[in-house]
Amino acid sequence: LGPLYVRAERFVDRLLYGTRPAPYRVLADITALSHLSATDSTSAQAPDLSRVAQAVGLALGARACRLTVYRPGLRDRTYKWAQTTDRFSARDLLDVPVRHGNGEVGLLAVDRQAVSGLTEQRQHLLADIADALGVVLEASRSGIELERQLRAALAHAEEIAVSRRRIVAEIDGERRRIERDLHDGAQQHLVSLR
Repeated sequence: LGPLYVRAERFVDRLLYGTRPAPYRVLADITALSHLSATDSTSAQAPDLSRVAQAVGLALGARACRLTVYRPGLRDRTYKWAQTTDRFSARDLLDVPVRHGNGEVGLLAVDRQAVSGLTEQRQHLLADIADALGVVLEASRSGIELERQLRAALAHAEEIAVSRRRIVAEIDGERRRIERDLHDGAQQHLVSLR
């Protein structure tokens, strides 16, 4: 009766909750998003994370999806997508940490109904997607950090340029003062000696 029970359970789950995609299908959609964003812009970039949240939510059949990127030293950035205008509280969403390497880089949250069901595939689908999103979130974090460092380097370069202009102006003023002193003092003595 065990195998018959599992088949009946899968059939009832499919009727009640619909079919859920395999994790690779969701990840293929995210990869397509990254290729699309790279061809739309002038340079290759990480995919827009609000579109990633939408792709994950649609692929899971969720009503809401929230993707949070942890940024060390900065405020965390959250990207939300909701199919309806309903408000979802923290109790309505199932949170799954997104990891890359040994560290936690973000958080994926979808409404609980999207991953409801008892089959093992549904239990692990969200965890598999979260694991695969680790690379995407790490790329986003790296891009944000590089952008911040670039802005700091440009600000430092501007400070150096302003400092150089100030030094050149001071040196030019000093040169003029020396010329004036030579013209007013030493030239008068040379003329009187002549």
